[in-house]
Amino acid sequence: MKPALYEEVRLVCDVPSAELEVGDRAILIDYLEHPGGGEMAAVLELSQSLARERYVVTVPVGAIQRARLAEEVA
Repeated sequence: MKPALYEEVRLVCDVPSAELEVGDRAILIDYLEHPGGGEMAAVLELSQSLARERYVVTVPVGAIQRARLAEEVA
């Protein structure tokens, strides 16, 4: 089941192209269809608390999981 929009998610695998690691948390802000029919993408908003900066990245949907579900499994 896909996480709902604006829900907190955690990464379940590293995404080196976005400099993200397993366990990083983000807010899911949108889903995007792959133009070639491949795996959907998730648009995530991340923040760096010390710098108070926010940024947006796109990762494969398979790279995320609901944060609560990840904590229940651990």
